[in-house]
Amino acid sequence: MSEPIDQRHLKEILQIIETTENPEQLRDKLDDYHEYDIGAVLPQLTKEQRIKLVRSLDLPRLADIFEYLETEDAEDYLEELPDDLAARILSAMEVD
Repeated sequence: MSEPIDQRHLKEILQIIETTENPEQLRDKLDDYHEYDIGAVLPQLTKEQRIKLVRSLDLPRLADIFEYLETEDAEDYLEELPDDLAARILSAMEVD
């Protein structure tokens, strides 16, 4: 992730994730944000918040988010997830 990030968007995304418990509402509220911006927030979240986020988004969107991450970061976050979910995200990602 080397592109500039809109700090306002990061704060908004963090607040949405921290305050929204319902997975459907979380997904709906994040629809207006780019996958790059959502990925940029991952380091600022707790493991529990990252898992909540991952469980609320659909597989194609998750794959897009993970494609924007640095390889090492993506590997770290995937290790936090159940193996089957991590494998599905990996298989949905585009191969470079």
